[in-house]
Formats: sequence, C-alpha cells, structure tokens
Amino acid sequence: MILPAINRLTVANTLYNEGVTEKPFKSSITLRDVAARAGVNATTVSVVLNGNRSGTRVSAATRERILSVASELGYSPNMAARGMKSRRMNSIGVVDIMHAKGLNLYFLEVLNGILEKAAEREQNTTVFTLSNWETEEDKILQFCDGRVDGLIFVGPQFRAEFAQTLFRRTPFVALHSNIPLPVSTTLEIDDEQGGYLATNYLTELGHRRIAHLAGPEHFSGANQRIKGYLRALEEAGIVYDASLVMTGEFDAPSGRERAERILDNGALRPTALFCANDQIAFGAMEVLAERGVPVPSAMSVVGFDDSLTARMTNPPLTTICQPFRQLGQHAVELLLDQIGNNAVNKPVSSEETTVIREIFPVELVVRGSTSARS
Repeated sequence: MILPAINRLTVANTLYNEGVTEKPFKSSITLRDVAARAGVNATTVSVVLNGNRSGTRVSAATRERILSVASELGYSPNMAARGMKSRRMNSIGVVDIMHAKGLNLYFLEVLNGILEKAAEREQNTTVFTLSNWETEEDKILQFCDGRVDGLIFVGPQFRAEFAQTLFRRTPFVALHSNIPLPVSTTLEIDDEQGGYLATNYLTELGHRRIAHLAGPEHFSGANQRIKGYLRALEEAGIVYDASLVMTGEFDAPSGRERAERILDNGALRPTALFCANDQIAFGAMEVLAERGVPVPSAMSVVGFDDSLTARMTNPPLTTICQPFRQLGQHAVELLLDQIGNNAVNKPVSSEETTVIREIFPVELVVRGSTSARS
C-alpha cells in the first residue's frame, strides 16, 4: 500500500478551487458557552473538561452537569490553543509541489516512510502542497503558524536567503534539496554514484553509444547524475558525445519527446538509454514499443529511482534504487530531534548553526530491460 497510516494524515492543499460556494460558518462552542449554560464559571468548566490545575473543588453533581451540557452543546477542546500553551502540537508537516501532470511517485514513496515513522512516534502528519517553490514563499511561511511543530520539504527549490528566514520560524528538514542551504538539515542520495553505476553497467554489457536523458539543468541531483555518467564513460575509454546528453523534465512526456528525437537520428542512434528517473524511462519505452524497437535486444534502458511501477513495465525496468522509505523515516527522526532541542528562534550564524548533510547510498537493480550488446 502506498499510503499506510492514512488515518493520521491530513492533506492541506494550498491551491484554491475556483467556483466553490462558501457556506456560512457557525462559531465553535467555547468554555464560556458551557459555563453559562451550566451556571458555573469558566474556570470550573476548564478544570472539568481540559484537566487544568486549579484550587477549585468541583462536586460530583457539578462535574456531571458540566459534562452533560458540554455534550449537549457539542463542545470540543481547542487543540490548537492547547498546543500553543504546551508549545507542542505533536504534528509535523510535509511540503511538496502538486504537479498538474499527475502524481509524483518519488514524493509518494518518501511519504510512505514519513507516515510510518510519524505514526510510530505518535505524530500526526499534515501534507501542504504548493504550485511553485519560488513564487509561493509567503505560503510556506503560513505553514509555520503553529499548527505543526516542524516541516519536512521534499525536493525544495527555494532561495538560500529564504532558508535563513524559514530557520528563524520553524525547525525543518530538506529532502533532496536542489541548492546548498546555509542553515538546514538536508538528506540526499549519492546521485553521482547512481549515474556512474547505471552507465558503468551498460559499458560492461558492451554498449559504446549510450544516451543520457537527463533531468532539468537547474536540479543539482540531475547534474550529479550527469557527472556519474561522464565518469563511467571516461573509465571505459569512451569519447564523450555531447549530442547524446539531452536535458528535460522528470516526467514521461519528456521521456517520450526525447526518445522520438533519438530514433529520428537514424544511423547515429545509441544502443542504450540511461534515463535520469523512472518516469523518463517509462515514456521512452512507450515510444520504443510504438516504433517497433525491441527492448532490450535493440535498445537497453536503465532508469533511476526503483519506483513501484518499475517492476510493472514490459520488460521490467533495470534501475538505480533509492532508499525512499529510509529517507522518509530518517527525516522524521531528525525533525523530531530539532523540535525536542527547541531549535526555533536560535540566532542564525555560522558560529551557532550546524549544517547537517547526510548522503544515502544507492544500488543497481538489474531486471529485463538491459542486455549485452550483440
């Protein structure tokens, strides 16, 4: 199942729906409302319903009357207010981009690990979504209004200066950040080694013309995968051909478009594709099937991620495995450590701030989409 512990997940979408008719909102019942109906003061009600300490002694009859009135009025404690008093909401937030093109499989699989660990640590989880990192920084700051104790960002692309502002507002952990952040705890994978493993495997199979369908140029992870690709080519004594490296988006349509360009190249077409993520590989494999180019006998394909659907392609996709679950779980642990250490509002300076950057290893998973060059 992609989303375990879903009962502890709240999705807070910051994208506003157009055309939604607003309904009148009835104010919630307060302690004073219960007190007025029960004929007692608010302090007495607070002692009975919220467990507040007080020298007030409450008789059994009064307690029963307050409980009855509270039930009749539908009173429920204001958990946000209670959390503000204790400075803990026992809730963490997860922030990612909501893609109009469809579900982000990388995000879902990382979220899997986050939800599991959060449930284990008795934390609720709220997912906040954005449409653009750079233009919606004000919305990110709104997420720091006290409803959660800290935030986990998945693939953030905000400015380094904004990271400093954010650090003053709330504890946070960044997963696969696309720029170096001056004040943060950041979890990465070894993208360069992943690019190397994928390309080196193809060279060992005898491939000499290996195209790389890369990710966006402004993504540091995508650039690291190119570096790994180049290192493997150099070790194999293969002269680099710039025409075989094609940048694009991390999605299937971009994979399709680039695969079509490669196949239209005639005699200069490669014998293998190293795709910067599985989605690109899926799109490329669709085009290869439509054009009658068999995989892997005429074209070997390697992806990157090892998402759940990598096992479902025909043939199953050889790919680089990311430790999605472990990344999500460790992010929760690091965030809760920050929260427990009361990291909020510490001065931001090179002397007082420790930047933590952890890099997780990756591994090659060989399946049926690759074969030796005949």
